[in-house]
Amino acid sequence: MKKRILSALLAVLMILPMMFGMVSAKTVDHKNDKFNNEEEKIATMELVATSQNGKMELYCDKKSGEIAVKNKESGKIVLSNPHDISQKGMSDDIFGQYMSQIFLNFVIIGAAGETTYYSYKDCVTYENQLIITNIDNGILIQYTLGDGRKELLLPQKIEVEKFEALIEQIPTEFRKDVTSLFNKFYPYEKDANGNDVIKSESRKQSMINQYPICATTPIYVIKTESKSMAKMTKAANIIAQYTDYTFDRLHADYEIVKEEADGDKFVMQEQPNFTFNVSYIVTDDGLKAEFDASSLQYNKEKYYVTSIAILPYFGSANREHKGYNFLPDGSGTII
Repeated sequence: MKKRILSALLAVLMILPMMFGMVSAKTVDHKNDKFNNEEEKIATMELVATSQNGKMELYCDKKSGEIAVKNKESGKIVLSNPHDISQKGMSDDIFGQYMSQIFLNFVIIGAAGETTYYSYKDCVTYENQLIITNIDNGILIQYTLGDGRKELLLPQKIEVEKFEALIEQIPTEFRKDVTSLFNKFYPYEKDANGNDVIKSESRKQSMINQYPICATTPIYVIKTESKSMAKMTKAANIIAQYTDYTFDRLHADYEIVKEEADGDKFVMQEQPNFTFNVSYIVTDDGLKAEFDASSLQYNKEKYYVTSIAILPYFGSANREHKGYNFLPDGSGTII
């Protein structure tokens, strides 16, 4: 049954005849920015491909994975996701679903129930799990749905100045989820004249015995009691979502304060994750979206995929909009 489902649902080929100037992309806050129409939305996206006859254009938001097709002659634009999601005041979970281009359902072997992953909240929100490359007349997107990280974007130890600068980038309501995991190690404090004075001799010696570097360099160190995977993963997710911190910076920062007994990183236990490729190509008539079933990779001893949906919200709108969709399947239907 598994093979039959996969062959039916993963070898998906959708040719969607669409209608589709040229605009420059700009930074967008996907959750809070308001877009009154398709033109305002596409103005935030990047032109990534043109059809062979030059009439159709493909746009992409490389942060969210959203795409759009524009017919240059008619000016018509079709989006992969509704443009006015942020105006609805919906929950983060529903917002994440409406922002997704891929739904993936899977079962944990030996367990009851089915789980759904969405490409926005289960791919885009993780660093380097949405990889976009250019191909002829389109783009190829490699998705990894589910937490595919082998390491957390969370320093075990970091200089005080760098840590506090990092925390400044995080919204106030989420800072405690990160700062509460750390203790500050520096056996001095400033006096009224701004000079370093010892807090207490015993405390100074205790700190230096634990972390000799703190005798000269103020540091934050993650608390032993904070090393639960759930707490650390939450903190790492906040850092990844709200700051410009990277693994390269983490490794460089850690090398500065690293001592002989330190480990290099927090190694994560395997989580369900699924990697695959989808190509989006603009043709002279519209858009071709194709799932490469041979590219699908995951731990088949623990999970199996039951279905995958591509572009479930393509061209969708709420009840305030007028229009129709033609589905070219079988004899065809109009919605």
